[in-house]
Amino acid sequence: MKYIIIACILSLCLSSPVYSQASFRSNTTSGNWNASGSWTLLSGEDSDGVPDADDNVTIRSGDQINIRNGNQACSDLSIVGNLNYTRNRTLTVNGNLVMSESATLTGDNAARVLDVSGTFTVSSGANVSISGQDITIDGLTRHSVVLM
Repeated sequence: MKYIIIACILSLCLSSPVYSQASFRSNTTSGNWNASGSWTLLSGEDSDGVPDADDNVTIRSGDQINIRNGNQACSDLSIVGNLNYTRNRTLTVNGNLVMSESATLTGDNAARVLDVSGTFTVSSGANVSISGQDITIDGLTRHSVVLM
């Protein structure tokens, strides 16, 4: 009897879906972060089609991704297009953030927080625009920068 129970438990564990880190790329001129239609899954697996805390994300040139509903998180983030916040929102980047070409961070007048655990890099020659963000970068030391 105990072998049957063990076999049933193993069967349940092995049949449960396990999702690994995924890589997403934006695919819309204006879409919401939490909408699966705003993203193309490039690699890995994801249950809801929306970037999560362990996923890598790229916002392409000409695309705008809006953070409107709740706080969001990702692993590494590369911004070439526009990331737009509305209301009081936080985006947590658990890895590195790279802004290049003509990347922008924009939004309304509410408090917006970008929390980066790794490195924040602005590529050489980039024409980057950041407005109304509280930016926190965690590394060996903690830095806080407020840009207005």
